[in-house]
Amino acid sequence: PRLSTLPSKMSSLSKLRILFLSGNPLGTVPVALGGCPALSMIGMRSCGITRMGGESVPPSLRWLILTDNKLESLPDEIGTAKSLQKLMLAGEGVRGGCVRGC
Repeated sequence: PRLSTLPSKMSSLSKLRILFLSGNPLGTVPVALGGCPALSMIGMRSCGITRMGGESVPPSLRWLILTDNKLESLPDEIGTAKSLQKLMLAGEGVRGGCVRGC
């Protein structure tokens, strides 16, 4: 079975570092991920992502893979992710230039 939501208690996973959710019809980047302090890599390829709120950005994010979704914009908080090294958006409709802070 494929996931369409994640439990809000995901943020209690204080040692979670890598999470791949590719192919699950989530629609948005879950807010709970922003509360995972050690989460450094998120893979959400082909998840039907249309929105990502700033509260979804974990503090230690290094890699964010959002290829082949329907995302049109990124939250400004992406620019404050000091550890971010890789941002993959191939196949997206993201408009505009550089995110504030990069």
